[in-house]
Amino acid sequence: MNLGFVDEVRTSDDYILEKIKTHDVFEIGYEEKQKLTEKITSSFSMLLNKLLAKLMSPV
Repeated sequence: MNLGFVDEVRTSDDYILEKIKTHDVFEIGYEEKQKLTEKITSSFSMLLNKLLAKLMSPV
């Protein structure tokens, strides 16, 4: 039974590579803004790791 819903099956990469030949193709992305608590926690964690690394390294 052919209902004509699909012309062909292929990966999105194959589709994009085909369209690059005849169209402008752009990559779009975004980064979510880090919350203040995440920034503080991340900074404190990095600081603590550096401090522990210095304390554990031989002089």
